[in-house]
Amino acid sequence: MLSRTLERLEEQDLVERTGDGYRISTNKDESQFGYTTEARPIERQVVTAHLPGRVDVDLILNTLKGRWFREFRWLGYSGTTSGMILHWITEDGRIQLRANVSEGALSISALYKTSMDEERATRSALEILDFIVGQNTLPMKHENLN
Repeated sequence: MLSRTLERLEEQDLVERTGDGYRISTNKDESQFGYTTEARPIERQVVTAHLPGRVDVDLILNTLKGRWFREFRWLGYSGTTSGMILHWITEDGRIQLRANVSEGALSISALYKTSMDEERATRSALEILDFIVGQNTLPMKHENLN
């Protein structure tokens, strides 16, 4: 049923097939559908920290995975070629936090819908940094001295 519906919408030039699925046709104005899409979220990098080479990145990741921070709920994580990106979101969906942890670097970004959310988003990103530092999740890897 879904396939037939998408096929009809595609025939009417309302949606177009892409390599990732379907999207609203670029040939149509969004207002023709009776709604407009939301503006892209504002993204602000709040924290950029260089981690010492001997920091146990796996411990940081394992400490943060699944953890909730006040109004921020754990959303999930994704792997990159150099590390992991961890995601949190508010219950109202207005703010999302992303912590990118890799060998040698930690960055925390806040994504928010309006400038009214900027202070709340920034404060929350800094709380994640405080948690990382306060929980002693920056221990050094043990090296064999022999």
